[in-house]
Amino acid sequence: MRRLLTGIAGAVGLAALLRALRRRTAAPSQQQPPAPDTALRGRAAAAYLERLARKSRLTGSELSPVSITREGGFLLERGGWHLESGSRTFASRYMIRWRESPAGWKVVLWRWTLFR
Repeated sequence: MRRLLTGIAGAVGLAALLRALRRRTAAPSQQQPPAPDTALRGRAAAAYLERLARKSRLTGSELSPVSITREGGFLLERGGWHLESGSRTFASRYMIRWRESPAGWKVVLWRWTLFR
């Protein structure tokens, strides 16, 4: 299961992060960032994540799964998301719902809390 996450969790730098998001995000998918942002679906969700990645100037990004449970054709993953920007580190909790497809596992829902 850890290998499924490598594309997103191991992505550092804008180009690698965007490639990983495109590879592992199903169409349509839904992103649910914390307020005041709102949930988005499909192309708008992908565009939101790309804008977020471009504006953030990250030097590191890591997803640390705490639990993964199977629910029919889905996996529900919960854990911590840690970002680095320069010398600062930010943390958030996340939940990702993966769907099994002929092309492999794809993200259909990604929800996270405020980074602190």
